[in-house]
Amino acid sequence: MSQDIVGDVGVAMRIAQKAGLLGGAFGGVKSPPFQTSKFYWPHWLVVDAATMTIAANTLYRCWFYVDATTTFLGGWFANSGTGDSGVVLRIGVWDAAGNLKKDFGVVTLTGAAATKQAANSVTLTPGWYQVGLVSSGTPALYTMNTLAFQSNVGLPSNPLAAKLGSFSIPHSANAVFNIPLGDSASFTYGALPDPITAASTTIFSYLSATTGTFPQMGLYL
Repeated sequence: MSQDIVGDVGVAMRIAQKAGLLGGAFGGVKSPPFQTSKFYWPHWLVVDAATMTIAANTLYRCWFYVDATTTFLGGWFANSGTGDSGVVLRIGVWDAAGNLKKDFGVVTLTGAAATKQAANSVTLTPGWYQVGLVSSGTPALYTMNTLAFQSNVGLPSNPLAAKLGSFSIPHSANAVFNIPLGDSASFTYGALPDPITAASTTIFSYLSATTGTFPQMGLYL
């Protein structure tokens, strides 16, 4: 297939996506609908049992795709209970331009491992969003990592599958691209910013020796 044809197909797919003719899954096949009593995280990542100690006064954020107008009940994350008694976190969601859609509120940790929910409903229309959290302390949160090459949906290795807008990061040591997990920026704990103005200071990505995992976070119904 010529590069021109790939480009034309890519443009057509983006137009169809904006018109609501394509779902969030590969090849225009619509994704299963969001279901109640479920936790959702970025579609190209998996949650795991590893933990990472997050920094205080740092806004961690990841991209999240919504393919149908949905009312979410709030945001969630998972803490291990290690060193977090009395620590408070705040979680929210922004649109792709960085405008705050909902500050879900404050969650106080108690030293017990749990999936924490911040209940404050928000209705999101189809598109890309940023889910993020900031902490007053340094709790150890459970992490999520990449599906790697098990799925090419949205990954830049296949121009026809890259319609979800994922991007890559050079990684010379492995001579392949990295798959982004999220990023972080310096931000003093408090009410979430509207809009996000802090520049990214660290990019977390698969195949990175020091930043290969990212704290679990997402939206729930």
